[in-house]
Amino acid sequence: MNYQESIDYLNQFVNFERLKAPSYGMFHLLEIKRLLHKLNNPQDKIKSIHIVGTVGKGDRTFIIESILRSAGYNVGLYISPHLMDIRERIQINRKLISKPDFANYITFLKSIINKKKLNLTYFEVLTALAFLYFKDNKVDVAVIEAGLGGRLDATNVISNPLVIVICKIGYDHMQILGPSLIHIANEKVAVIKKGSKVVTFQQDKKVQRIIQKKCDEEKAQLYCVEEMYETKYCNGMMDVYPNKDTVPGQYFHVLNRKSKKIFYSKLYIPLLGEHQLKNVIASLCVIDILKKKKFKISKRNVQSGLRNLDISGRIEIIKTEPFFIVDSAHNVDSITVLINTLKSKFLYDRLILIFSIMLDKDIKTIVNLIASIADIIILVDLKSERSARPEEIVKKMEKNNIQKIAIFDDVKTAFKVAMNLARKDDLILSTGSFYLSAEIKKLTL
Repeated sequence: MNYQESIDYLNQFVNFERLKAPSYGMFHLLEIKRLLHKLNNPQDKIKSIHIVGTVGKGDRTFIIESILRSAGYNVGLYISPHLMDIRERIQINRKLISKPDFANYITFLKSIINKKKLNLTYFEVLTALAFLYFKDNKVDVAVIEAGLGGRLDATNVISNPLVIVICKIGYDHMQILGPSLIHIANEKVAVIKKGSKVVTFQQDKKVQRIIQKKCDEEKAQLYCVEEMYETKYCNGMMDVYPNKDTVPGQYFHVLNRKSKKIFYSKLYIPLLGEHQLKNVIASLCVIDILKKKKFKISKRNVQSGLRNLDISGRIEIIKTEPFFIVDSAHNVDSITVLINTLKSKFLYDRLILIFSIMLDKDIKTIVNLIASIADIIILVDLKSERSARPEEIVKKMEKNNIQKIAIFDDVKTAFKVAMNLARKDDLILSTGSFYLSAEIKKLTL
């Protein structure tokens, strides 16, 4: 198969990222384990860091990868979903898997899948491809972001990860993972393996107890970041506020929480929001664990890795005058973080919102949160089986949040209308879905 044929073949598999919320009974690991067994279990032949959670797992995946790469390691990166190109999901040293390699691996996997009559999903095929690709290219370490949940996520075939990172657990995918934080947490903590190192940060008390209980059962060592580190903005250098001539970012120190001694000084990240500082210190805890495992990572490597971070779709400014921000926030926690950052870091006259959201989200809470700061709301129909129709979104809006609302059938028209409506001092924000972010970014290329 050539590259396009391999994409067409892959798209024949069930893709839960695009479909309406499936029932929980549809998930299991039997088929991917069968495939990996035929591949001689490549996931067990590479060193890996496994990252799960509701909020921040993508950011921490990128941060850890960047620091390790700055230290000279050959680093695999597995993420989902992608924004622009499916090959974003599988990278080594931030270079996408090549189109010929992608096609060759899919062709090879197809032969096994057909011979063994395996019933796999889209995500499972990509996960197996990633493990095999990383093994064949002899990565020093792979940073693996879970897709959904934990216990039955395709990435949960890693038997002995170097570190497991459990990001903040919140409400998302409740119809699959369960209706309460306790249900969701129990699914996520199932990735904890016997004797593993586990890093977590600022969880709900009930969630924290579940994490601790699982660590005790597995004799895993738990690192609670908030008990170890804290951050402090550098004097006179709190933020680089965004304007047309500067790249937004933050300067800060990382301190030992007990002694207040500076552990890392004058760090810089080209990202906005206090939540990113939390992502950094959680990632630094992982780095410190790796250093105890004989990884050679200097403070200069940390500084360089953070300074050179490149993460798309996180309060990303794609235009100025007016500011146009693309953010992939898609659950209550991430939308709340986005709102707080906009309020504290940006000055603007009106906020013009381009919005779409998936059906399996807490639509009522999310849309009313973001609508509360918007002056004009543009709803877009992504025409996906899994996306909410704009008319249904309007029905869930509280009366005081129904302002100037427009509905469009395509992203291109919504983009043009927002640009035409915006004045110099306005801010345009696109948020609610990774897929909306992807379509917006394609229009600015």
